[in-house]
Amino acid sequence: MASVPIYVKGGIWTNLEDQILKAAVQKYGTHAWSKVASLLQKKNARQCQSRWNEFLNPSLNFEPFSKEEDDRLLDIAKRIPNQWRSIGEMMGRPAQTCIDRYNIILAADKDDLELAESTGVHIGEINPNNESLPAKADKDELLDEEREMLAEARARLLNTQGKKATRKIRERMLEESKRIAFLQKRRELKQAGVDSKIKAPKKKYASQIDYNEDVAYEQQPLPGIYDTSKEDEETVKMLKSFEKLVERKGLFDRKNEETKKKSQKRKQDDQSVPSLDRPESVLTDEYKKPRLELAAPTENQSKQLPSISILHLFAALPAPKNDFEIVLDEEDSHTELDTDFVNTGGISHDQQHRNESLKETAYVPTVFQINPELQAPPPIISPKDDVEFEMNRIIMAKNDGSTIHNPQQVNNYLKQIIDSASSIEVPAIPHPKVSENLNTPIVPSAHEISRMEHRISELQSTVENSVKVHRDAVSQLSQEFQEMLHPSVSKLAYQYHTDYMKYTHEYQTMHQESKRLGTDIDFARNTYS
Repeated sequence: MASVPIYVKGGIWTNLEDQILKAAVQKYGTHAWSKVASLLQKKNARQCQSRWNEFLNPSLNFEPFSKEEDDRLLDIAKRIPNQWRSIGEMMGRPAQTCIDRYNIILAADKDDLELAESTGVHIGEINPNNESLPAKADKDELLDEEREMLAEARARLLNTQGKKATRKIRERMLEESKRIAFLQKRRELKQAGVDSKIKAPKKKYASQIDYNEDVAYEQQPLPGIYDTSKEDEETVKMLKSFEKLVERKGLFDRKNEETKKKSQKRKQDDQSVPSLDRPESVLTDEYKKPRLELAAPTENQSKQLPSISILHLFAALPAPKNDFEIVLDEEDSHTELDTDFVNTGGISHDQQHRNESLKETAYVPTVFQINPELQAPPPIISPKDDVEFEMNRIIMAKNDGSTIHNPQQVNNYLKQIIDSASSIEVPAIPHPKVSENLNTPIVPSAHEISRMEHRISELQSTVENSVKVHRDAVSQLSQEFQEMLHPSVSKLAYQYHTDYMKYTHEYQTMHQESKRLGTDIDFARNTYS
């Protein structure tokens, strides 16, 4: 009996072991190192993890150190000494490479060739840094043990199905073999003259439908004058053909056929994709964020309409025409008064305050009421002080035709002004300067004319903009009518016309049929009487 070879876990890595390790990491990921190590005979899980983290990881940097990286390495080593694995992660390089570079920097006065060797290892000694060294080149011909290891790794890595899927396939194959054996046995018994029937499959639950005996969701036809003898003959023929098909092929499951088709399609897809085009690693690639793509900046095409104050809107309203009186029933009026009294809790405080304020105010005619021919200026947009608010109130009263009640203090002040103005005597002959100014004609300047023209153009533009909004709305409504309502109306008219023609045609046929039946009835009565 040949002796079983004893393997010592460790040693320098070969190119074959590196390739197997890459493929295993691609399938199992970077957390199942025991599964990865089970594919390699001479390496354990810790060695596989070190080999991946220190040499095979594509995110590692093996380029020569720059001056900035040397300064950073010295700084990090000074802050966290002897923690080379953390230093390697911060530098993005293997820990052993950082150790070697640190030793080279510290021993800069020695020869570079001596400093480049991290350890002087001789034959027979154990090298603790095998995971950070390049792989040993393959030989011209693989050894038997390496060939077996490669075949086992290839078989395990190419198996994309799990244990449950393989068990299902095995059970399906067993059922198929049982079915074929039963059909062979039934065929032999039939040749021997013994008739046997195929047993129905076992029901999974009590209410399961047997599609060979029962009719699924059968609906009995209504009794009538129709002949169903031909349908029964066709049903018997179809049943006989189905029994022949079952005797020849037996019962089959559609789910099994679908799974077979899916597996065949999956195999074809795998064969169609070449192995070179597949990505090297999916699980080990770094996560890349998608590129943010923004739309090109555009300008807002919406036209800014001129802001119209609410005072303009109130001024544009017509005068109220309350020339009628609302008469309520007695019961309704009583109920409304009661509900108002209950809801408001009697006379509100605002009404009392308004009545008290009206008692303290008095009516004083404004300038527009004294001289109705005066034209009221436009109201002030966004008034800022009390004078502008009062001016807007007077203009609104002029437009609405209502009266203004001022407080008693304002009325007293106005009365003093009127008394003082009435006490002044107006001279009969005006002052020479005043008469000179009155006699000289006022010629408007060019600046005033341009200002008034600019004002007129602004008013025209505002009027055009206000009219344009309504014009656009009317055009949009007409377009919607032409595109949506007009086709629907024409369609409905055509449908009505066709329905009416059908109705008239049916009415005429029914009228003729009724006449014909009447004549037949009269003829039958005359013949039998």
